[in-house]
Order: sequence, then C-alpha cells, then structure tokens
Amino acid sequence: MLLDLQLPFSHGDKTVSSLAGIRILEELRHQQGFYGTIIVLTNSKAPADGQRALAAGCDGYLCKRARISEIPEMLAQLKMAIKGEVILVASMMRHVFIRDDISAKEARLLDLLSCGKSWTEIARDLGYKTPKAAANVGDRIFDKLLTPQDQQKLAAEGTKKRHKALEIWQSRRLSHTRG
Repeated sequence: MLLDLQLPFSHGDKTVSSLAGIRILEELRHQQGFYGTIIVLTNSKAPADGQRALAAGCDGYLCKRARISEIPEMLAQLKMAIKGEVILVASMMRHVFIRDDISAKEARLLDLLSCGKSWTEIARDLGYKTPKAAANVGDRIFDKLLTPQDQQKLAAEGTKKRHKALEIWQSRRLSHTRG
C-alpha cells in the first residue's frame, strides 16, 4: 500500500496535515491489524514526519519531491523497499528507508506463532516455500528481539530463544494496545 501523509482530516476539509496520514497509518496497523507492506510516499522532507511514520508502523518512506534525474534511483529503491531490503536513510529524507525493527510480515509471523500455529501453517499463510524457511525467518526475528545478554542467559540455561522472544513480542503488542 502506498500512503500519502499530507491528507485532510475530514471530508470537505481544504487544509492538509501530515498528522492525518499518520492517523490512518496507526489505524491500519494497530486497530485494523493490517500486516501488508505500507510505504509512505509524500512531499514532506521533515525528518519528524519520517520518524512519526516509522513509529506508526510504515515499512518504508519516500519523499517524492526530487529532481527528474533522481527519479530512476528512487524507483529502484522503492522496488528494493517493497522486497524488504534495507536502505540507509539519506540526509534529505528523499530516499526510501525501512524501519529496522520488526516488519509487518515478521509481526504477522510472530502473531501466528503466538496463536499456536505450526511452521507448516505459517509457511502456507505467509507464502514461504517450506516450513524450514519460515522457521529460519522466525529464528532471525528472535535474534532481533533478544538482547545479547538475553541470548547468553538462554544459552547458559539451555532454554530455547523462541519462548523468550514470544514473551517479549507479546508484552510489546500489549503495550501498543494500551498506549
């Protein structure tokens, strides 16, 4: 999904605000539970808008205000963002960037795992070729959630990191629904 930030707050309103787009983004992610890719495509060069969009749950951010000569590079970066590849943030916020925590698809995987789904069911639901591929992605997500200290402690105890990572994930989701 492509979402502009500069939208009116209500039908018939002639003024626009980036906060209107942020509100839609938050609604999609937190109230509606939309797990698809959301790329913000906007004219805003304000770093605060990019930070708010990432915090609200966008997967990428692209400022469409650019020179004609820069558009091919921006489109190439947009394609990379849609594939889930990470790009560094440019100083003028004119390039795509991806949030570095948990992507929407990774969040969906964690939610399915929290509901007791098997790797086979997760692979089928999320389009992974095999249950092993889904489990490998899950393992990388667990590494994102666990601090190095958590991982050392779990290794010493012989405890699987899946349980601790899901505990962290569930507490994070609970704090989002409260906040």
